[in-house]
Formats: sequence, C-alpha cells, structure tokens
Amino acid sequence: MAKAAEYLPYSGPLVTRDEARAAGLPRYFTGEPCKLGHIVERVTANGACRLCSNKRSAIAHKANREKSNAAGRAWRQRNKAKAAAQALARRLKDPERARQRSLRWSRKNGEYRRAYNAANADAIKARVRQWAIDNPERYRALQRNRRARLASAEGYHTGAEIKALLTKQKGCCVYCSTSIAKKFHADHIVPLVDGGSNWISNIQLTCPTCNMQKNRADPIAFAIRLGRLL
Repeated sequence: MAKAAEYLPYSGPLVTRDEARAAGLPRYFTGEPCKLGHIVERVTANGACRLCSNKRSAIAHKANREKSNAAGRAWRQRNKAKAAAQALARRLKDPERARQRSLRWSRKNGEYRRAYNAANADAIKARVRQWAIDNPERYRALQRNRRARLASAEGYHTGAEIKALLTKQKGCCVYCSTSIAKKFHADHIVPLVDGGSNWISNIQLTCPTCNMQKNRADPIAFAIRLGRLL
C-alpha cells in the first residue's frame, strides 16, 4: 500500500453511506481507510475518499484551468446564495487564512491596476476627458466633493441633485434672475472656508458674474447689496 500523505485523520461520528443518502448528507464516514490509507470522510455520491477526490480535482483543474475557472464562475452565478454561504463559512472557519488571502488579492490587484494604468495612461486620460464632457454636472460635482474633503467640510452632493436644483430655481440665478440654463456656478451659500457644508442644502446656483462678485461675502449681506432684500 502506498504511503499516506500527511493529513489529520477524521474523528467525527460514524455514518454509513446509506444513512448519509437517507439524510441528504454530502459525505459519510465509516472509519475505514481508503486505498492510500486516508482515514477521512468519503463522498456520498461516489464513495470516493475526500482527500483523493480533492487531489484528482486539483490535477484536473491545473490541466484545464480556464475551463475549470469558467465552470466555477458559471456555478457561482447560478447558485449565488449557496456560494455566498460557503464563502462566509470558510471565512468564519479560518479568519486568519481569509485575511491573508484578502491581503494577497489586494496586493496582486493593486499591482495589476498600477501596471495597467501605466501602460494605458493616454487611453485612460482620453476616456476620463470624454466622460467629463458627456457628464459635466457629475464631473463638477465630483470636483466640488473633492475640494470639500480637502477643506474637511462635511457632506457631498451629486450631479443629479444639481440638475434638480436648476429645475427648482426655474433655470434662473438666485440673485439677478438671469437665465443660467447654459452656464452657471454652483455656489456654497456659506463658504466651505467659513464652516459651510457640502450638502445640497448649502448650495445655490448663480450666474458666473454674481458668484464672482459674492466671493466669500455673507449671502444675506450680498443680497441686500444687490437690492434683493430690504
């Protein structure tokens, strides 16, 4: 008999194959070693030693990795809930192994992304420029959100909220009532540097001229200066 590979013998309860079939169990255990001396559970479907079956599967996977990976992805797509439950069980069973695997994936993915970005820098910049042209309000909202983070201001807003605000203001500047349908500035009512937030509730849409004149002025004082308030 061939020498058994190093492993931890199974010591669970004895369950016959017929009992496993009746209970719908995927594995059973009789305590009898396989041909290679493994005292482990066996697969209910075919009676194979679990370790030997895993070894054969690993060899088959290595011989046809692409086909095997595709089959695995297809199975996970068809059985999302079961796949998620199995992944969670593996993480709970060995959290340290799961953490190390996550770290390896993060490093590998990060290295891949950096290499890809370096090799395709011009194409990526072109895509970003085109996206900014096609989505001007979303792009400008991202810029304002970034400035707010740098200023340690709370809140964020989206391009969709800006469009909704333009509709609410009926396409007019809040100060001079001129049309801003084609061009406007999103002004923080209370400036970020003065403690204002970046929520949509602290934003108003103005024409470029009014926004430049207002600058960091108090919004009420500026409105009075324009004669909008008495």
